[in-house]
Amino acid sequence: MDELGGACSNSSIDSSSEIKDDLIQQRITHIRKQLDDTYNLFLNAKEALSSITFDNLSEKLSNDAVTPSDTTENMLVVGADNKIDVAKSLENLNNTPRSSGTIDKYEEIPELNKFFNVMADLKEGIKNISKHQESIANLNADIDTFMDHVSSTSVEDQLENISLEDTTQ
Repeated sequence: MDELGGACSNSSIDSSSEIKDDLIQQRITHIRKQLDDTYNLFLNAKEALSSITFDNLSEKLSNDAVTPSDTTENMLVVGADNKIDVAKSLENLNNTPRSSGTIDKYEEIPELNKFFNVMADLKEGIKNISKHQESIANLNADIDTFMDHVSSTSVEDQLENISLEDTTQ
């Protein structure tokens, strides 16, 4: 009778483990899809940026009489490694007050319009990466919990089998 009870218990544990394993696989698949989407966002941004030509931009900007305080050069944040920190620069750009007239002038320039749309996409991509890191950390914690449960269950099953074997001898 004990052996049958143990077998039922093992069967339900195996079924529970399979369900949890399936859920983890579904989460991994979902995270992988999200990572692929974010990767494609960055690839599209790269293609869009490489297609923008700024050859005549200085002429277009000089025609609009842009003041130095309006230029994006004053909003760029350069890190210690002499590279532009995109995240901080975007934050700086978002926090800079602008008149709607200035924005309208820039939106009329197709190259700048496309550039700022790509920057908005990159900002979204950076946010997505932070979400992915959080999802992966949560998944890792759940996998560790699941593995601890499976390991402790296996040890308990082994101990039960040993004690059953000892009594039958």
